[in-house]
Amino acid sequence: MKPNFDQVTDRRTSNSIKWNAYHQDTLPLWVADMDFRVPEPILQALRGALEHGILGYEAPTPALRQTVADRMKNLYGWEIDPQSVVPITGLVSGFYAAAGALCQPGEGYLIQPPVYMPFNDIQKHLGIIRQEAPLQEDANAGRITYH
Repeated sequence: MKPNFDQVTDRRTSNSIKWNAYHQDTLPLWVADMDFRVPEPILQALRGALEHGILGYEAPTPALRQTVADRMKNLYGWEIDPQSVVPITGLVSGFYAAAGALCQPGEGYLIQPPVYMPFNDIQKHLGIIRQEAPLQEDANAGRITYH
Protein backbone atom coordinates (compact mmCIF):
# COMPACT_ATOMS: atom_id res chain seq x y z
CA MET A 1 0.00 0.00 0.00
CA LYS A 2 1.44 3.34 -1.04
CA PRO A 3 1.28 6.24 1.42
CA ASN A 4 -1.27 8.91 0.62
CA PHE A 5 0.54 12.21 1.09
CA ASP A 6 -2.50 14.08 -0.20
CA GLN A 7 -4.68 12.96 2.73
CA VAL A 8 -4.77 15.73 5.33
CA THR A 9 -5.44 14.78 8.93
CA ASP A 10 -6.40 17.57 11.31
CA ARG A 11 -3.86 17.15 14.10
CA ARG A 12 -5.19 20.16 16.05
CA THR A 13 -8.00 17.91 17.29
CA SER A 14 -5.44 15.53 18.81
CA ASN A 15 -3.10 15.99 21.76
CA SER A 16 -0.30 17.17 19.44
CA ILE A 17 2.16 19.59 21.05
CA LYS A 18 3.35 20.58 17.58
CA TRP A 19 -0.09 21.61 16.35
CA ASN A 20 -1.57 22.97 19.58
CA ALA A 21 1.30 25.13 20.86
CA TYR A 22 0.84 27.89 18.31
CA HIS A 23 -1.90 30.00 16.74
CA GLN A 24 -3.81 28.35 13.87
CA ASP A 25 -2.12 30.63 11.33
CA THR A 26 1.31 29.15 12.22
CA LEU A 27 2.76 26.22 10.31
CA PRO A 28 4.77 24.39 13.01
CA LEU A 29 7.90 23.02 11.35
CA TRP A 30 10.09 22.91 14.45
CA VAL A 31 9.83 19.17 15.11
CA ALA A 32 9.58 16.08 12.93
CA ASP A 33 6.20 15.01 14.28
CA MET A 34 4.63 13.05 11.43
CA ASP A 35 1.44 14.37 9.90
CA PHE A 36 0.72 11.28 7.82
CA ARG A 37 -1.15 8.14 8.75
CA VAL A 38 1.00 5.21 9.85
CA PRO A 39 1.23 2.58 7.06
CA GLU A 40 -1.08 -0.41 7.53
CA PRO A 41 1.72 -3.03 7.87
CA ILE A 42 3.08 -1.11 10.87
CA LEU A 43 -0.39 -0.81 12.40
CA GLN A 44 -0.88 -4.58 11.95
CA ALA A 45 2.43 -5.32 13.67
CA LEU A 46 1.51 -3.02 16.56
CA ARG A 47 -1.94 -4.64 16.88
CA GLY A 48 -0.25 -8.04 17.03
CA ALA A 49 2.10 -6.89 19.78
CA LEU A 50 -0.80 -5.42 21.75
CA GLU A 51 -2.86 -8.61 21.35
CA HIS A 52 0.03 -10.58 22.82
CA GLY A 53 -0.50 -8.51 25.94
CA ILE A 54 3.10 -8.27 27.13
CA LEU A 55 5.02 -5.13 26.25
CA GLY A 56 8.65 -5.18 27.31
CA TYR A 57 12.17 -4.47 26.22
CA GLU A 58 13.34 -6.49 23.25
CA ALA A 59 16.67 -7.06 21.56
CA PRO A 60 16.95 -6.51 17.81
CA THR A 61 16.48 -9.74 15.90
CA PRO A 62 18.91 -10.99 13.25
CA ALA A 63 16.11 -10.42 10.70
CA LEU A 64 15.83 -6.76 11.71
CA ARG A 65 19.59 -6.23 11.46
CA GLN A 66 19.62 -7.92 8.03
CA THR A 67 16.68 -5.81 6.84
CA VAL A 68 18.51 -2.61 7.78
CA ALA A 69 21.72 -3.79 6.09
CA ASP A 70 19.78 -4.76 2.94
CA ARG A 71 18.04 -1.39 2.87
CA MET A 72 21.34 0.51 3.12
CA LYS A 73 22.74 -1.57 0.26
CA ASN A 74 19.64 -1.08 -1.92
CA LEU A 75 19.32 2.65 -1.27
CA TYR A 76 22.95 3.78 -1.04
CA GLY A 77 25.17 0.91 -2.19
CA TRP A 78 26.60 0.57 1.34
CA GLU A 79 27.87 -2.87 2.37
CA ILE A 80 27.09 -3.15 6.09
CA ASP A 81 27.64 -6.16 8.32
CA PRO A 82 24.24 -6.77 9.96
CA GLN A 83 26.03 -7.16 13.30
CA SER A 84 27.21 -3.55 12.95
CA VAL A 85 23.62 -2.26 13.04
CA VAL A 86 23.16 -0.48 16.37
CA PRO A 87 19.61 0.12 17.56
CA ILE A 88 18.99 3.49 19.18
CA THR A 89 16.25 4.80 21.43
CA GLY A 90 15.69 7.96 19.41
CA LEU A 91 17.07 10.42 16.92
CA VAL A 92 18.89 12.63 19.43
CA SER A 93 20.65 9.74 21.19
CA GLY A 94 21.59 8.36 17.78
CA PHE A 95 23.02 11.69 16.66
CA TYR A 96 25.05 11.90 19.88
CA ALA A 97 26.29 8.32 19.43
CA ALA A 98 27.31 8.98 15.82
CA ALA A 99 29.07 12.24 16.72
CA GLY A 100 30.86 10.55 19.62
CA ALA A 101 31.98 7.65 17.43
CA LEU A 102 33.05 9.70 14.40
CA CYS A 103 34.35 13.00 15.80
CA GLN A 104 37.35 13.64 17.99
CA PRO A 105 37.44 16.68 20.33
CA GLY A 106 38.22 19.75 18.26
CA GLU A 107 36.62 18.31 15.12
CA GLY A 108 33.24 19.49 13.92
CA TYR A 109 29.79 18.53 12.80
CA LEU A 110 27.68 20.36 10.23
CA ILE A 111 24.06 21.35 10.61
CA GLN A 112 21.73 23.36 8.39
CA PRO A 113 19.67 25.64 10.63
CA PRO A 114 16.85 25.81 11.29
CA VAL A 115 17.18 22.32 12.76
CA TYR A 116 15.72 20.30 15.59
CA MET A 117 16.79 22.20 18.70
CA PRO A 118 18.81 19.42 20.44
CA PHE A 119 21.22 19.33 17.47
CA ASN A 120 22.40 22.82 18.46
CA ASP A 121 23.95 21.66 21.74
CA ILE A 122 25.96 18.57 20.88
CA GLN A 123 29.25 20.49 20.99
CA LYS A 124 28.60 21.43 24.64
CA HIS A 125 28.64 17.78 25.67
CA LEU A 126 31.22 16.21 23.35
CA GLY A 127 33.87 18.91 22.92
CA ILE A 128 33.35 19.11 19.18
CA ILE A 129 32.71 22.20 17.06
CA ARG A 130 29.31 23.06 15.62
CA GLN A 131 29.53 24.32 12.05
CA GLU A 132 26.55 25.77 10.21
CA ALA A 133 25.43 25.94 6.61
CA PRO A 134 22.29 28.04 7.09
CA LEU A 135 19.45 27.86 4.63
CA GLN A 136 18.75 31.13 2.88
CA GLU A 137 15.96 32.14 0.57
CA ASP A 138 17.12 32.90 -2.96
CA ALA A 139 14.55 35.39 -4.24
CA ASN A 140 15.91 35.14 -7.80
CA ALA A 141 15.58 31.38 -7.96
CA GLY A 142 12.34 31.20 -5.95
CA ARG A 143 13.73 28.47 -3.71
CA ILE A 144 15.68 27.80 -0.53
CA THR A 145 19.42 27.25 -0.89
CA TYR A 146 22.31 26.74 1.51
CA HIS A 147 25.56 28.64 1.76
